[in-house]
Amino acid sequence: ANGALEAAPPGSEDNPLWWIDAVARKEKTTPSWLVLQCSRFLQCPVGSRMHMAPAELAREIMQVVHKSTTAAMLQSSLIDLLGVESFEFVGLVISRQTDLLSMKVALNELENSELMSVDTRSAGRPNYGCQIVVRSEEDKRLERLRRKESRKKK
Repeated sequence: ANGALEAAPPGSEDNPLWWIDAVARKEKTTPSWLVLQCSRFLQCPVGSRMHMAPAELAREIMQVVHKSTTAAMLQSSLIDLLGVESFEFVGLVISRQTDLLSMKVALNELENSELMSVDTRSAGRPNYGCQIVVRSEEDKRLERLRRKESRKKK
């Protein structure tokens, strides 16, 4: 399971997140399950605007799941991260909250994995001259959140 989606079923053109009910809800929650769902999410039009690696998004989601103390806080934080149009994906994560919370090892694996922390946006860029990276406001906000979280851990 590499995260690639098979062809969308007929009639799913109106719902870019069709795979959630058709595939994801039927799969067993494993440490790699969330990364797989993030990969699928990032392939659809709703998620493609995020410009993140699947594992990076999975790590962000796991942090939100672990830090949220109420269901409302979890839902609000996930919508802030993923966007309102990702409501079905937010619902999927919320429905698996208990499983994800029980997998504390998965969070540690995601944080410690070198592959997960590679910034895929810079892959393939030339490594010479003055480098300029253009970031959206969302990228800046996420970077600030990451730095804030790393300072809290120290």
